[in-house]
Amino acid sequence: MGLLADGWAVAASFAQPAPVKGTVRPSVEIATIRLAGAGVHLLGTWPGEELALFEEDGLLQVTQPPFGRRLHIAPTPDGVWIADDDQWELRRFSAEGELSILVRSSASPAAVTDQLLEEFLTERYRYAVQDPTLEDLKQAQREIARHTTTPSLGMVLGMTDGGVAVGEFKLGAASPQAWITVDPNGIVTTIELPSGLDVKRWGPDWVLGVVRDALDREAIHRFRIVGTGPKG
Repeated sequence: MGLLADGWAVAASFAQPAPVKGTVRPSVEIATIRLAGAGVHLLGTWPGEELALFEEDGLLQVTQPPFGRRLHIAPTPDGVWIADDDQWELRRFSAEGELSILVRSSASPAAVTDQLLEEFLTERYRYAVQDPTLEDLKQAQREIARHTTTPSLGMVLGMTDGGVAVGEFKLGAASPQAWITVDPNGIVTTIELPSGLDVKRWGPDWVLGVVRDALDREAIHRFRIVGTGPKG
């Protein structure tokens, strides 16, 4: 899944869900492996990406339900950052498997309303062919929707010099994106990024991302981060 410092790598083993109707989060086992020589450290087992299995036309279908929960794994030079977005909590493990940083937030996720669900479906099927079957797809999603709140985290991105950047969960890009960074020493900083920026890489004082215009043309932008400070 990625490389750490000093010749270590991160690996994950994903369990297969049972072929029965319902909602499930198959387990994910995460370990660090020394690339040269012997050395494996099991970090633990977490619930993975949430899946909904349902029957349609006599066949079992698999999809991610609206506002489904995910496991975020971010290998960085300072360790492996792991977060289950069912709650706002980040854990950093060393290559040797030791828990070295734990960050929690009391921030509450947004409530899922009927309007927010429709916005979610519009975003999910933005590029789908507009034909009669599209409404059937949306209705199937409405029927399996069960979460009353959004995920606590939107994105967890490892930074090039260690630490992670955590983006809030938000649909589309209509407003500025609020991010929180945690550096290798555990110092937390809040940062607001321009609207519409799809972040791809995060450096020590810069952010690289993609911006799409009204015609869906892409442009790569690099922004310098200035005036940051610890979160109060």
